[in-house]
Amino acid sequence: MSEAPAGVEAQYGDKKIKLWGENFVQIAQMIALVYIVFLLVRHDSDAATANQTSTLMGKAQEQTQAIKEQTQVMREQLNATREQNCLTRLTSEQKKNAKEIEFCQALGKGR
Repeated sequence: MSEAPAGVEAQYGDKKIKLWGENFVQIAQMIALVYIVFLLVRHDSDAATANQTSTLMGKAQEQTQAIKEQTQVMREQLNATREQNCLTRLTSEQKKNAKEIEFCQALGKGR
């Protein structure tokens, strides 16, 4: 008895393709390899896009934090200038009065 070799046979119109034994395994391995390479390339491009986005978000957060710190420093400078201007306008008699000095200090604290 003769057994037909195991394999795959495909027919399209008048064309017939026979894939037997090792040929079929090699083609399956090639398809699997191409698919794996495709997945790796897609993963790399997705990761690069995500990394770029997170880097931009990180820079935006750093800039926001820097602006907040700068605003806080500017407020402190404004309060110090107010206190200094208040103390400068006081006469020598007013400088002896503790309430006048406390008023200037409170003004300098932003109250």
